[in-house]
Amino acid sequence: MASTKYSYEDYTIGWVCALSNEQAAALFMLEQRHDDLPNPSGDHNAYTLGSIGRHNIVIAGLPKGRYGTTSSATVATRMVSTFPNIKFGLMVGIGGGMPQKTRLGDVVISCPCGSEPGVVQWDMGKAEDGGKFRRTGALAPPPTSLLTALGKFEADQMASRTKMLGYLNDLHWMPNVPKSFLKSDSLKDVLYQSGYSHLQGDDCTNCDPSMVSEREAREEDLMIHCGLIASGNQVIKDAVLRDDLFQQFDKKLLCLEMEAAGLMNDFPCIVIRGICDYADSHKNKKWQDYAAAVAAACAKAYLTVVPAGEVDKLQRVQVSITPSVFNGAKNLMTGIWQKRGKTPASDTAGTPAGAEPVDQDAEPAKSASSTTETGQKDAGPKSTELPDAIEPRHSGLGSTSPMKPDLESWLRESLTKMVQEGKVETAMTNLLMGLAQLQMTQKETSNPKARLCGGSSWACVKKE
Repeated sequence: MASTKYSYEDYTIGWVCALSNEQAAALFMLEQRHDDLPNPSGDHNAYTLGSIGRHNIVIAGLPKGRYGTTSSATVATRMVSTFPNIKFGLMVGIGGGMPQKTRLGDVVISCPCGSEPGVVQWDMGKAEDGGKFRRTGALAPPPTSLLTALGKFEADQMASRTKMLGYLNDLHWMPNVPKSFLKSDSLKDVLYQSGYSHLQGDDCTNCDPSMVSEREAREEDLMIHCGLIASGNQVIKDAVLRDDLFQQFDKKLLCLEMEAAGLMNDFPCIVIRGICDYADSHKNKKWQDYAAAVAAACAKAYLTVVPAGEVDKLQRVQVSITPSVFNGAKNLMTGIWQKRGKTPASDTAGTPAGAEPVDQDAEPAKSASSTTETGQKDAGPKSTELPDAIEPRHSGLGSTSPMKPDLESWLRESLTKMVQEGKVETAMTNLLMGLAQLQMTQKETSNPKARLCGGSSWACVKKE
């Protein structure tokens, strides 16, 4: 532990991991560990504090068993509320690689590619006539200063790769580092043909070796790729879907993963993924620890080319309930309603089937800092409790009314205030409860028995 005392304001980089092995790999890369700081009320993240070079870093993982874009967004929101001087983030861990571009043990870094911002949410969009899928919405690219550093990192790949290999080699001499985080001859890079499915078992012992795809040998066993990463809310173990996505993105796609899309708009970050499988039915955990170590080593090497002075110049990440967070909660709620059979079929893919479509083209509701037509600042209601209009059985919206923009605006403004005060759990609970009741009022005509919390099928929002 470092003897220097640090405060919440001293940390400028947030490092987010989804899995425990990803977080362990991140800890191996710290040059100094700092004393823990107590979490404020309402922040249930588990943080590890430390530094790499002149950068003070906060490392946080997703709650065990909770993955996807919504969980990553919640963790990041809590982090920037507790550590108010966070300037940007790193989303570091493992992912499924495109075999046309990558090999197991490679690393992929997100960066803009053509008209795409670096990370795309492949499962957010609309299902149209003829079974066609149209992606809607756009994610924000990383700040220019981070892309400038990435350009330097990529341009001098020899130096970058040398640093990474040095950090990975250092793991051999660290005490108590599991051997699974080290490269070994037992790790075999095997790619099966796309049309051949995995047979039973935890590994491919029973799979037909004649179905292995032959590929040219490569001189380097670790390569750094910069380009497009596709993020979604479901694990892909389907080679046909993987190959379809590769074609949809003009053969520019490098990696598939599950959390990054939840961060990009509200938590500017670089996404770094170690390739541990090929997103097919043969995927297993053999490569995961080593791939996590490769990604963490890459993140550390990247930070060595990011000047601390440039980080200090960046704007702080703002805590808010933004349209993307709000719409993400709406998607979650519609998924719950679909499971309970309360909604008709939807024409929106990317939200669960049967969910109410989110209008991606609608004008965003005004924020807490917006002004009214008369020029007076709209402070919003003083209370942060749910309004009577959305209490159960007392809706003032009418049974067929859509969600009104003024109510959306109120929810976003009041909930943002809660988050800024550190009441993240209360804010998300109220948001989900409010949306649940709004869904109920829209369906009362066709289903008058709909309730906000029905029996044991859904116990409102479960506290962590």
